[in-house]
Amino acid sequence: YTSTTGWTCFYQNIDFNHNSCSGSGSCGDGGRMLEFATCGRQDLSTYGFSEQTTSWGNNTSSYVTVYDVNNSLRWSEPPGNASSDVGSADNDKADNFWLIC
Repeated sequence: YTSTTGWTCFYQNIDFNHNSCSGSGSCGDGGRMLEFATCGRQDLSTYGFSEQTTSWGNNTSSYVTVYDVNNSLRWSEPPGNASSDVGSADNDKADNFWLIC
């Protein structure tokens, strides 16, 4: 996945948008990627990205916890890890997250 150290990223499609992203914004296959570095809670709907995450990369030294629209925990992202597919149970469920610093 493509991510600068110190950022956590959310990708619209599997396999980090098929590795076609080179920065934030639109990707080669039409998928989007969002990058965050600010500690605390972020609401993905602010960026028009609520319930659209399929893969993620956490290139920070902190944990990220991801919640759905009902504020139920969907998954945790350990520092320096990534997931190319969140799986069918969590696909397109992310609504907000905490970057715990």
